[in-house]
Amino acid sequence: MDVKQFISSGIIEMYASGLATEEEIQQVEAAMQYSGEVLSAVESCLHDMELYVLMQAVQPPPDLRTMVLNADLDMIPAAKAAGSGQRPADCN
Repeated sequence: MDVKQFISSGIIEMYASGLATEEEIQQVEAAMQYSGEVLSAVESCLHDMELYVLMQAVQPPPDLRTMVLNADLDMIPAAKAAGSGQRPADCN
């Protein structure tokens, strides 16, 4: 296996993002056992993806939790429907 070509093929990114096929997952996992360089590339990709997600995160308003916990569920059509076993009109 040409490690450099394997790393640059994009399969690691597919693996890290959860978009790899079962066959690709097996290939990456086997390559990680075979090559420390591939293992390092996978760990680096996972770390970079985590940093990206954290950079894009949006903090909810501080009072959102209180608003949700204090919400009157009878005022929310979806909650009424869930309690009655029926779907709200906008979901039909």
